[in-house]
Amino acid sequence: RWLLPFDRIWVPDDTARSLSGDLSRSRDPRVRCIGWQSTVVSNSDGEPRFKVAAIISGPEPQRSNLEKEVRPQLEALQIPCVLVRGKRGFDEARYRGNMTVYDYMGRQDIGRLLSQTEVVVCRTGYSSLMDLKSAGKKAILVPTPAQPEQLYLGKHLKDHPHYVVQKQGSIHIREALEELSNRTAPGAVESNSLFLHEAIIDFCALEKAQDLV
Repeated sequence: RWLLPFDRIWVPDDTARSLSGDLSRSRDPRVRCIGWQSTVVSNSDGEPRFKVAAIISGPEPQRSNLEKEVRPQLEALQIPCVLVRGKRGFDEARYRGNMTVYDYMGRQDIGRLLSQTEVVVCRTGYSSLMDLKSAGKKAILVPTPAQPEQLYLGKHLKDHPHYVVQKQGSIHIREALEELSNRTAPGAVESNSLFLHEAIIDFCALEKAQDLV
């Protein structure tokens, strides 16, 4: 019922390369796919600076639960890693052995971090998935418990060639890295801007038709 007042419904997905599966499929004639939308721009140059970047997010207590599970595993890897804790605190980076720790990062900093990282650990939030596509990164995906859309996306992507999906409480980063090491890096994928262009033209034509009525 929330969508009833709208003449058009724009969905950030690609009809030919659907990332959201059933979440974006609709027979509603008002629906228009506008392609993946991300502010992240891939600018990787040379070897990644970090092997793994874990970007922690989610409502409490799930955010803390994820950090408690991931942090000791990153420390045990003994390779360059980044942990973004996803909570307000210190602005500066802190260093602990092989790990660089940030309490929080803004969108631009996240984009730079993705360009410097080989494998990302993150939630299956849809904006995060679009960022991974835009940056062209392998990932270990951990759906937030009790969030149906994230659980669905985790199931939808479980056989994706560039992702390993693991359940919170049963995360094994080292095993996932070994599995991903045998897979080819995806490379950055640009959204098809034609979808958005066509959606804008369609909407303008609809507005013009309504003005003539």
